[in-house]
Amino acid sequence: MKPLSKNNFSISGLYTNIMAALVVSFVALSLGASFGLLSGRGALSGMIAAGVIAFVTSLFGGTRIQCSGPTAPMSAVAIAVLVSAEQLSASQLDGMTINQLFNFTVILSGLMLGLAALFRAGNLIKWIPNSVISGFMSGIAILIWIGQIKQLFVVDDLWTFDKTALLNSGIALLTLAIILLFPKIRNKTFQRILAFFPATLMAIIIGTILVHLFNIPIETINIDSNILSVSIGEWVQSQIPTHISFELLLFAAPLAFQLALLCYLDTLMTALVIDKISGEDTQRNRELVAQGIANAAAALLGGLPGAQATIRSVLILKEGATSRFAGILVGAFVIVEIFVFLDWISLIPKAVFIGVLFKVGYDVLDRVVIRELWKIMLGRKALLSKKDIPLIVLTILVTLFVDLSVAAIGATILFYIIQKLTNNSLPDLNKLLVKH
Repeated sequence: MKPLSKNNFSISGLYTNIMAALVVSFVALSLGASFGLLSGRGALSGMIAAGVIAFVTSLFGGTRIQCSGPTAPMSAVAIAVLVSAEQLSASQLDGMTINQLFNFTVILSGLMLGLAALFRAGNLIKWIPNSVISGFMSGIAILIWIGQIKQLFVVDDLWTFDKTALLNSGIALLTLAIILLFPKIRNKTFQRILAFFPATLMAIIIGTILVHLFNIPIETINIDSNILSVSIGEWVQSQIPTHISFELLLFAAPLAFQLALLCYLDTLMTALVIDKISGEDTQRNRELVAQGIANAAAALLGGLPGAQATIRSVLILKEGATSRFAGILVGAFVIVEIFVFLDWISLIPKAVFIGVLFKVGYDVLDRVVIRELWKIMLGRKALLSKKDIPLIVLTILVTLFVDLSVAAIGATILFYIIQKLTNNSLPDLNKLLVKH
């Protein structure tokens, strides 16, 4: 594919970029709310991040045409940060709130990304083996699915299969079915509708209408809209610690490192995908700086951390975006939509977002590698080497049961030890790419 032209200022070009941004903003808002619920911080936190991160990274980032925001892997790590913050008593860190602990950790991870860029660490992405990334992302997909199944069937640490659980499951499965099946309908008129209202947005709208039309007794999302009733200055002041201590740094540093490492992987792997589509080359270290600034800015407003997002970035390119302006507008549109549609968003059932997150897990899973593993099991010729299987499985298991950072770093070190001991040449690291 030829590189995108950078000289695209015209009325028609401006219109195309505006419309591309509008379409992607609906998807970004929906996924932001979903990831906010996944993380435990709430839908509004994810929506704020979807706007702020998209705006900042498009303005300053090293990938010219992109859309960043909350992602499934980053939200999975956010859960760990939130749980760790909740486990501390107020007296241990001078009465700081859980939100302040969480946001300080995110801001610190942003500084770490800046340091990584300063030391030109962006180019190291090419040394992370694909088998490790595949296992890492597949492990996160499984974590997402487990979390959503628990949302449906676990109440007070007990499994339940009562009427409410079954109703929620039905709505979640309906949402998932719409997202998967609507794009397969070949009717031209329907496809034109989907071009403006993507399947994810259609599923959310249809699921919400059905629940309220038939008065189905299930829970809707609860949005804390306090941010809309106070000044920005007061809100920001309430989100960050009033002082920094050694104990605070001791708590935040390991978790911030996990966030920074995952943002590094998530962002730069996506950049590889976008570069292949656009024909351009990402300025990787500049992209890391932008992601760090964006996450810190989102944290100051009570938002989630994020990374460059494959699905949204690919979508904005497919919609014809040719300028940074498109990504900047995505962020601006999302912020406006939060204020305009907040009351409507609060009507959406939680089960609808659970269905969306089941699809997100499907997108995160490295399905190419799964197919190759299946071929090996059947004794067919496969692109994947049999010696890669133990490393993929090990990475998945460590991701599930130990720690995301240990999985990424430990498996990479193990990969090169094995390569050294067996004297094998390195594989094509970018042969198989994962999506999120």
